[in-house]
Amino acid sequence: MAYDILYCALCGKNYNDVNKLITDDDVTLCDVCYDFCAAAKGDEETNPPEVRSGPAADR
Repeated sequence: MAYDILYCALCGKNYNDVNKLITDDDVTLCDVCYDFCAAAKGDEETNPPEVRSGPAADR
């Protein structure tokens, strides 16, 4: 079974380079970019649901 490698739509990092990737039907963001966007937008909740963890989560 082949798996697609997911990349953050903003910074281009893949799941090996980040703690989490948050994905939905249209876009994938890493946890850092998600937090940045949430802060820029003024959202209170900056803890997205954990969707996929990468090896960087162990660092």
